[in-house]
Amino acid sequence: MEILALLHGVKLTLMENLLPIVIETDCLKLISFLKSNNCPFQNFLDDCRYLLGKANDSPLKHVFREANGVADLLAKNVCNLCNLGTFCFLHTYVSPLAFVSHVLERDSLGTLLPRLTSC
Repeated sequence: MEILALLHGVKLTLMENLLPIVIETDCLKLISFLKSNNCPFQNFLDDCRYLLGKANDSPLKHVFREANGVADLLAKNVCNLCNLGTFCFLHTYVSPLAFVSHVLERDSLGTLLPRLTSC
């Protein structure tokens, strides 16, 4: 799913000419896969690399899930819809969905969140 999200996100960015961009993900495996040449989903990864090149080699940075709150909420929502048997496909929105507005507000205020770890 992360690979498809990156692929569609970069495509949308290029179509709408929203450059320059910095891409943040909490998926270390995706970053690792993009650096490798022998991994599952190689065709998707090659497409991602190609599109990232067209996007001026936009940087892909790792962030913790707490710093990626909107994406995390959207992903959980999609998983819930898929579990309910709803057909899952890419959705793009003109304005933020109501259930993520509080996280966007928190981000715009620069609110810091504690990093949750286990001992």
